[in-house]
Amino acid sequence: MYNTRAWYCMEAVCPHAGGPLENATLESVEKELEDEARQRDDIGKHEADVEDLVVVW
Repeated sequence: MYNTRAWYCMEAVCPHAGGPLENATLESVEKELEDEARQRDDIGKHEADVEDLVVVW
């Protein structure tokens, strides 16, 4: 797997969407993807805890 950063341009300031170039910004989606992965891991841990609770009588 390649370790590359993904970038996207904010639509409100993107020169390609009509915004002025001096206001152009790039935002990394890497943190957003990490947050989503962390949230999925937390949900998976919670589901595992629930399964443990259900199995124990």
